[in-house]
Amino acid sequence: VYVLTVVLGSIYGSNKQKSLPSSETSWFNLIDLTNKYNLFNQYFVKNGWFWTSFIFIIYATLVIHANNSLQIAKSLIRWILATLYWYIITQRFFGPSIIDRIFVSTGGRCDNYHSETQVFEAYVCKKGGGRWIGGYDLSGHCFLLIHASLLLWDEISAFTYRPENWEIAKEKKILSFFFVFFLFLWWSMLVVTAIYFHDFSEKLTGTIFGVLYWIIMY
Repeated sequence: VYVLTVVLGSIYGSNKQKSLPSSETSWFNLIDLTNKYNLFNQYFVKNGWFWTSFIFIIYATLVIHANNSLQIAKSLIRWILATLYWYIITQRFFGPSIIDRIFVSTGGRCDNYHSETQVFEAYVCKKGGGRWIGGYDLSGHCFLLIHASLLLWDEISAFTYRPENWEIAKEKKILSFFFVFFLFLWWSMLVVTAIYFHDFSEKLTGTIFGVLYWIIMY
């Protein structure tokens, strides 16, 4: 589903006139999903792994595996491994992250940085007022949104196969609502990313990294 979303969204986006809103703050831009400064992107996607981890741990311990310490431990191990993969791709990997290493190795650089020091990380560059330009910009959104969604789906899939568990989910309506909400939000933001941002190869690479962990692990 997620790979198909990226492919079809990219095809649709390439055939329509893209007119992205400016970064000027306005009420419209704060709720317009096609604007990268919208509330959902700034407060949810930018902190996507935190929200995914939060709902995963809460739902796994209080709903899916309530009163089953062994299964809770197994879920936490799955979360730790998925988090480690997310961390080395997007945050740090014996220095810069995998995404930053790809960007720099393909000619990327930090332009207009406040000092002459070489910078190899997007976060450091932008924090210092520089522009992260020139390299292959693998879609971090495609990676995060797909990787996070698959973690949630993996946890809930076996649970939903058993009808007796549906009653448990109904009893925890609020938690179940938030679980479904984040799955839908991540998919919605993936649709927007596929249509409006990055070129196709960058989205495809982000998608490959997003599903790669799950192909290897399962």
